[in-house]
Amino acid sequence: PVAVLDTGINYAHADLAANMWDGAPSHGRDFVGDANDDDPIPSGGTSHGTHVAGTIAAVG
Repeated sequence: PVAVLDTGINYAHADLAANMWDGAPSHGRDFVGDANDDDPIPSGGTSHGTHVAGTIAAVG
């Protein structure tokens, strides 16, 4: 497993969605889901994280 700690990740992007982990965290925090945070859209204001995540896990 790889983690991206960045802002602005569009985890529903067509090239990323198939490779996004959607399980509950066994250790640590769930920064995407609502298990630990009240913010329903933790995407930040930029798209830098989408670029970084795409470099790691894009399928297209």
